Amino acid sequence: MTEERRILELAIIGLETERNRIEKELSDLRQRLGRTPTTSLSQRRTATSGRTRPATNKGRKMSAAQKKKISQAMKARWAALKPTKAR
Repeated sequence: MTEERRILELAIIGLETERNRIEKELSDLRQRLGRTPTTSLSQRRTATSGRTRPATNKGRKMSAAQKKKISQAMKARWAALKPTKAR
């Protein structure tokens, strides 16, 4: 078990080294484009991990009549798709 653990630890170290190299290359490319360096991917992940997505409808409400109309239309579509039973 300790040998497997050591292999996993070395794999993590190797992957983190590779990630750091890639982030440095991205930073260099951004500087060549004239952009200011942005936060790294790992920093963005930790910064946004606690946030929730904003509501998509932003306060638009559907009236009861609109809901009923949509409901009836969907029921009609499903009824048309549903095969009729032969008795």
